[in-house]
Amino acid sequence: MNAGVISGFGAAVRDDLDRSRGFVQGASLHNLQQLVVMRNIAVVAQALTVLVVSRGMDIDLPLGAMGTIIALLALFNFATWRRLGLPRPVTELELMLQLLVDVAALSLLLALAGGATNPFVGMYLLPLTITAASLPWAYTWIVALATLGCYSLLVLFFRPLFGPGEEARYVHLLVSGMWVNYAITAGMIAHFVVQVSIGMRRSQQQTCVARERELCEEHLVRIGTLAAGAAHELARPLASMAVLISDLQAASKDRADMKGLADLAADQLKHCQTTLGELLSYGKHSFESELTVQSLDAYVRSCVDTLRARRRDVHVAIRVAGLGAAPSIGHDLALRQGLLNLLGNAADVSHDWIEVKLDWDAEHAHIEVCDRGPGFAPSVQQQIGRMFFTTKRDGLGNGLGLCLARTAVLRLGGSLDLFNLPDGGACARVTLPRADDAASQARPGRGGSLDAVGRASGGRA
Repeated sequence: MNAGVISGFGAAVRDDLDRSRGFVQGASLHNLQQLVVMRNIAVVAQALTVLVVSRGMDIDLPLGAMGTIIALLALFNFATWRRLGLPRPVTELELMLQLLVDVAALSLLLALAGGATNPFVGMYLLPLTITAASLPWAYTWIVALATLGCYSLLVLFFRPLFGPGEEARYVHLLVSGMWVNYAITAGMIAHFVVQVSIGMRRSQQQTCVARERELCEEHLVRIGTLAAGAAHELARPLASMAVLISDLQAASKDRADMKGLADLAADQLKHCQTTLGELLSYGKHSFESELTVQSLDAYVRSCVDTLRARRRDVHVAIRVAGLGAAPSIGHDLALRQGLLNLLGNAADVSHDWIEVKLDWDAEHAHIEVCDRGPGFAPSVQQQIGRMFFTTKRDGLGNGLGLCLARTAVLRLGGSLDLFNLPDGGACARVTLPRADDAASQARPGRGGSLDAVGRASGGRA
């Protein structure tokens, strides 16, 4: 069993590494999307500049050649936009090649309009800045050398804008053009750098969430291994207790009070044996991908029945708020234990009133566990939900309940939200992807919400 757990944990680590690579690819996709937007702006600005200079300033320009270059750049950008819809991931190399295309198009336009004497030659800084902000240093140096080489060629080979004796017109154009060049370059650089910064912060946050989840799962694997060992060691004493309780039931047939206590002890012993069996099964199957599909209401009712059997003083009401037939969800033993932990937390502070609300939409199923307890104290909201942190008295909690619940929900592609109710009390909302036909039509694939870790920042463990 331990080998299976370790193998399963290795698979989980590989999944997290794949997810980390996905974050990098996601950042490249975000940057390419921004580049497409900026290239659209550049195409429009280039076309307007050529028309204004040619018609408004009466400067002779090869309109046919320059128009062809701008049109080809627009077609290339349209093809890039279509490419964004393909499942193939965007790589950093592809992003660099995209920027080199922009450098080539800018060089051709400048060569036809004065070369290095064109006031817009400073636009070379735009692709270089984008590369430096979003790509590794090796790609940055490639783009830097490319722009330097093109600039050097423009010094030697270009079509002049003015003839002899038109120096005054050139000075006027140079001053005006440099101002426009600075305004456009500064605006586009500021826009792209801000977007890249936002994307990087988002990727860093997702990476931190993935690391937190990996750490949590590593601890859970260790705990699960120890729990399985403890279950194995407790199996023999429980079997002996079962024999003793059976003898006690037989000996107390004539005493109703003693027989009631013996029956209660036998019932509790049965639950202990069931729990130990689930621990052993969880250690064996927790990392397997097979899920059990069951209707939402039937699954929740079975969990509530388990809680009622364990804690007879608890009053739980189930309210179905969704319209139509309840959807199906995929679940495993970890999710069941996580939901029981949420129900147990609510029972600890509000055993006389717990409401479980079921709702759903086209893609997700929602389970809300609400109580009338004191709610989540603001002073500890940032810590509750972390491993081994608990607000319960010594001996009543170990700080693992919410961590187990959160990890189980995230593994199934769901999210966990904890919040206070307006009229007092607290609520834990579990959101899970539907596993029925309606969900498959509305959602092409299933994916987890890693942001849920950040939202599950308050609660009781």
